[in-house]
Amino acid sequence: MGSYYKRDIPGLGLSVERATEKVPNDGLFYLLKKGRVLESFRSEEAAVMKFRQMVSEISYQPPEQALDTPLTPIKEALQRHFDRREMFWSQSHKHQRKGGKGRA
Repeated sequence: MGSYYKRDIPGLGLSVERATEKVPNDGLFYLLKKGRVLESFRSEEAAVMKFRQMVSEISYQPPEQALDTPLTPIKEALQRHFDRREMFWSQSHKHQRKGGKGRA
């Protein structure tokens, strides 16, 4: 009926799911907490609205992630490679020849 859908916050065990291994494939969106079905909804919008309401009631704050983690030498080399590649392709349109056969 419906396609696979899942939105969750693993730290809370709260999710909205459709057509997953935990809920039937009947086109409904299910609100789950720690694997137990709390409610079902016909529309994604209503399910997500209730999901967000529950998250705000819990006053959940995602854990802080370190942004300045040092890159390993391999990751650094890959990043340089991708940066050079992106620069090359962003500039490549400037070096095209215009016109057809016999034109400069």
